[in-house]
Amino acid sequence: MRTDCADHAVAFACGVPVQLAKACLSHSGRPANHDGTTDKQIAYAVRACGREPVVSRHNPRTVRTFAREGRDGSFILFTCDHVVACVNGFLCDRPENSDLARIEKVWKII
Repeated sequence: MRTDCADHAVAFACGVPVQLAKACLSHSGRPANHDGTTDKQIAYAVRACGREPVVSRHNPRTVRTFAREGRDGSFILFTCDHVVACVNGFLCDRPENSDLARIEKVWKII
């Protein structure tokens, strides 16, 4: 199983190459196996990519609902065991990941 959802979420939300996001997450202290990336490590990587994570007060129930609302901008959506980017209403995720997952937290990337 691939466990690099944080790499892709940071890359897409910040508009940087995946390799840069991986390097920033590695520098943040993330384990080499990519398992269990923390919110603090993701925030560090976002800042290292030249952007700022801002907690959004708008939390729809599911990833699908958030994407359907078509919000402008870049967002990182956190579920219980996954993180995904949503850029201008488009989910940047693998198709095998469920868009019915409940959102726990949303960051707007500015």
